[in-house]
Amino acid sequence: QITPKETPHNPTKEDVKEIKPQDQSIKTTEKPSEEKRSLNKDQLSKILNPKDIINEIAKKEQKKEDEVDFNRFEVKYTSYFYKFKQRLYNVWRYPTDSAMRGEQGTVRIKFSILKDGTITNINIVSSSGYSQLDRAAVEALKNMGKVPLPEAFGINILNVDGYFIYYISGMGIR
Repeated sequence: QITPKETPHNPTKEDVKEIKPQDQSIKTTEKPSEEKRSLNKDQLSKILNPKDIINEIAKKEQKKEDEVDFNRFEVKYTSYFYKFKQRLYNVWRYPTDSAMRGEQGTVRIKFSILKDGTITNINIVSSSGYSQLDRAAVEALKNMGKVPLPEAFGINILNVDGYFIYYISGMGIR
């Protein structure tokens, strides 16, 4: 049991008014109202099943994302995209038939890179005008292998907006 220290004088009304509880966990002797005592089924379920709350938080954590454009990405991504482009250039080809026909153009593709380096959600935003060029860009992304996102990024998904440029004197990516 905790006993109060003895004070040399009896507290006055002014002393009592100045004493304010600092800790909100101090419980008063007030009788709780009926409203406070009754919980609905959902409230009670959340109290008794905190795993639901934990799962909600985990889902939000899994969705940590960032978005970049090959033309204007942040400095922190420079090293990553250097490796990414090297891997991509190893498999990306200008289709011979398309080059022979003089087909040129730019394919704009949006895609997502998962934390483990898997490329998903590949969508052609604007076509080059030639299905063979469009297909070659998509196939390069599918076949390039994985380049995992570094832990330092603190994200699980990186959404990328890229341009695959085909021109007869060569090809490039921006």
